[in-house]
Amino acid sequence: MFKDFYHLKRENNPHREDAFTLSCLGKIYPASSSDFVKFRKYLSALIDEARSLKNDNILIIGLTESGIIPALLMYIEAISQNINTSILYSTRRPSAGIPFKESHSHGPNHILPLLSFNQTSSLEHNVFKEDFKFQEIWIVEDEITSGNTVYNLMVQLSQYIKVSRMRVFAFADFRDNQQKSDFHVKTALNNIECTIHTLNLIDNFVIDTPNINLPSIKTKNNNSNGVGFNNNIGFNNNIGFDSNLKKLNASSDRCTFQNWYFPEKRPALSIKSGNFIDDSLWHTLSNNFSNEWVELKQTSMKTILAVGEAVDLAACLALTNENIRFQQISLSPWKVDNKSIFSKITIADKYYLYNYENLKAHSLEPIFILCDPIDKKIEQEAIKQLGECGIDIKPIFQ
Repeated sequence: MFKDFYHLKRENNPHREDAFTLSCLGKIYPASSSDFVKFRKYLSALIDEARSLKNDNILIIGLTESGIIPALLMYIEAISQNINTSILYSTRRPSAGIPFKESHSHGPNHILPLLSFNQTSSLEHNVFKEDFKFQEIWIVEDEITSGNTVYNLMVQLSQYIKVSRMRVFAFADFRDNQQKSDFHVKTALNNIECTIHTLNLIDNFVIDTPNINLPSIKTKNNNSNGVGFNNNIGFNNNIGFDSNLKKLNASSDRCTFQNWYFPEKRPALSIKSGNFIDDSLWHTLSNNFSNEWVELKQTSMKTILAVGEAVDLAACLALTNENIRFQQISLSPWKVDNKSIFSKITIADKYYLYNYENLKAHSLEPIFILCDPIDKKIEQEAIKQLGECGIDIKPIFQ
């Protein structure tokens, strides 16, 4: 039975044995806009708990890969509540920005691109904007395991941005009392005012049960039935942040925008605000879609396999059409437990597709694969391996 939350076991990670994932991430089963609706309600409850001054400028940050969709859904929910909000994702790809490590992770090296976007082939044309101002930073995660990652990130951010408060939002908090106490002490010693906002899932989390009894949460009736943007929402693009004027660390590798589809629309390359997921994006996308995708009717069910960080584009496509499902080809290495994960394929020695046999059950639905140009080899290997398993997939882009 499909659930909203899954407790899993990690593979080959001595630092972390237990794992946790959300159905809206599409990591073990396909996700769709209906999953987004549910998780927006969870986030709405957390916003209700945490709301500060309504006129504050907020920067929402999501850490790749698992924080991308939670941050996107938080951004959409905040915009629907008329909160003045911008969004940024970290990336593991060569880029300019603030570097930090997720020490326990399978992909520890992140860059946070605190830049204004200028589409050129060189890093030096993308500059840190001194006039940007945010009152709060919201870090949105799927889970808090030890708290070390968000702590390290906040320490880095505090060197570049002066804000009144940082908040961490997560669907689950797995820290014990000692870790919570240590976190509080460390942030206080670094003069970081931080609050944590999570759903109280842990006490209700029973691994063997098919459903999780969620705590009662209040949800706001914001007259928003869908999960996309609407043209009546007001957007404020005049945002920014204070800096201590330290020079951002630029990667020695040049950030070639050719590695990304639609870089001007991607929060993993620079801060985005307003309705950056708008009709013009899909008009641009339509010129790149394969003939097989274009020929499908809008009402046809279709599944997208998204490679790595391209999951943000897959989520945006799902936002536009309830008949689009997506599943991640992910960096997350988990064990087959025969409870939530029944099969997996390892692709190029570091990417994983879980429960791939489930795709055979939907063999009459076309399956497409989506990746940025930098991951084309992963795409080709996935097409080959799934073909050998009797699953036909086609690239979504030409």
